Amino acid sequence: MPENIKPDFMNTTDQSSQIVSFNLSNEEFAIKINHIQEIIKLKPFIEVPLTKEYVKGVVHVRGVIIPVIDLGKKLGFKQTVLTNYSRIIIINIGNRKIGLIVDSMNEVIRVNHEDLKPKIFESEIERLTENIFTLENRIITILKIEAICDNE
Repeated sequence: MPENIKPDFMNTTDQSSQIVSFNLSNEEFAIKINHIQEIIKLKPFIEVPLTKEYVKGVVHVRGVIIPVIDLGKKLGFKQTVLTNYSRIIIINIGNRKIGLIVDSMNEVIRVNHEDLKPKIFESEIERLTENIFTLENRIITILKIEAICDNE
């Protein structure tokens, strides 16, 4: 694999990494497992006025107030319809915690680095994606969580 398409989590001696896959608007996405603190069921959140349209508010989780964003809305999909399958993925980015609302969770997948494909988008979404991965008939977009959470 050419050096220019390797994501930062590939800079290890191990030839595979783990990702956690989830659904947004009938599309499958993933986040590197090392960014995820926990995955929780939806909880009531407090709306915060004068925030960006994809910011749902804040939740209280184990003594910590965490901002929550509608990840689908952030990526340009319609607002997420909250269901019993919706979850909040609590991620650690730097010294911050952020909650990401997703439609539903799928699974933890071990990805062989040679199976990762380079980004193929020519738009704003390219800045937010790390790689593409195929598994059987599924196409999974691995998100660059640092870019997703930039300016949050």
